Amino acid sequence: MLPTSAVAALQPVLHSLHHTAAVQDWDTAFCKALSTSAKDKCVAVPMGPGDFGTQTVQLFREVCYPLLSVLQSVENSLQKGYPSGQNGVIPPLANYQTQLLLSIPPTLARLVATLQSASHWLSTKTNLYLSSWTLDKFLLLSQRDLKVLTDTAVMSLKQSRQLYMLAESGGANYQLKLRLNHMVQQLNHISAGLHCLSSAASQAFSQDCTKMTTNFWQECMPTGKVWRKKSSLDLPEEPNTYAEQAVETVLFPVTEGVSKLKTTAQISAVSVAVSAMLESWLGHILKERIKFSYHGAHQLQLDFSCVRNFISSEFSSLSGDAQQSILSLDAFKHVEGVVTLLKKQPFGRNGKSETGSDGVLKLSHTLESNMSEYSHSTGPGSNRGSFSSDSPIANGSDSDVAVGGSEEDLYRLPNRQAWLALRVHGGERQWKLPSFPCMSGQTDVL
Repeated sequence: MLPTSAVAALQPVLHSLHHTAAVQDWDTAFCKALSTSAKDKCVAVPMGPGDFGTQTVQLFREVCYPLLSVLQSVENSLQKGYPSGQNGVIPPLANYQTQLLLSIPPTLARLVATLQSASHWLSTKTNLYLSSWTLDKFLLLSQRDLKVLTDTAVMSLKQSRQLYMLAESGGANYQLKLRLNHMVQQLNHISAGLHCLSSAASQAFSQDCTKMTTNFWQECMPTGKVWRKKSSLDLPEEPNTYAEQAVETVLFPVTEGVSKLKTTAQISAVSVAVSAMLESWLGHILKERIKFSYHGAHQLQLDFSCVRNFISSEFSSLSGDAQQSILSLDAFKHVEGVVTLLKKQPFGRNGKSETGSDGVLKLSHTLESNMSEYSHSTGPGSNRGSFSSDSPIANGSDSDVAVGGSEEDLYRLPNRQAWLALRVHGGERQWKLPSFPCMSGQTDVL
């Protein structure tokens, strides 16, 4: 063990060696990262158990480690001070503190250069692969690499702010504090830019999905009498081919692109695609004002189910947690509620039930029964959408109804009146929901 006086005397030497070694490592690693970035094809490379990313971002991330190590060492030394000497020998405290403070700006400058280069490369590649709809590479960059680089930038910003405060309290001169403040502002700008890039990439991806699916509905979704067929005891049992094609064209490339990513990334990307697809689907129906009979509404329910069935299947390559989270999206509740409204057609033009000739009130009572049964089935301790074998929904009878929630939930459904107007029977009449005390704003007086 060295005496305390020797340790104190060696501290400046140790810091100088640490700083010199870190700079040399940075020079080599930074050149390698720049060289790799020029030829990187953004192929997913294993980074650890269950973790994949691009080689370029991983190299840029590793370039930052030696620099952050030096900054952390400087922070620790400034916080704990310089140990006192022995036998009346006072170590050169002021000189050592100055040496520590003067090593901060060049280290931060290298850190800024690294993060600026990485963020520029990532932004360029992200926009390139989104514009060419190369989803596997776009999603790898936007859902994994962008998060990794953002975390590194945030950590660097936090470290630089801490050092700036220590420099202020340590009596650093005006010029040094000005340089440090400039470095902090640059790191803050880089961090904010990466957060904006993440938001912009997600928004652009959603807009492209919406545009693609909207064009698909216009070209492939039928709009004629197929949706206005008179109901019979023979309701359709298979979805239309256009719905299956939509899933294969839009959703499959997305799920395939995130198959190697972590669950959080899968949820984020697929949720955007699913929501954009379903909302554009509903928007197309409203725009074209497609009329639905009970038979047509049942067919639409089967078409919508293609999305849910694909997400819950093994062909989606999604983790179980990701499937569960995506299937709970509001977009699914929205389409289920729309089908429920379109199926509420109790009266035909001849005054009889559309689905049978037993009497006017037959379908109406069945619908109310199904709604009540659904309300109980979705209560605490039960599985949503599970019905007994005697349920009309389970056995596929005439009154098979896709229920999107309680009557109160249907009341809050967006564009409710517009959807009700698209029913072949009863579309022009106002469909009144049961009154609830919470809607009237009145309280009972005891």
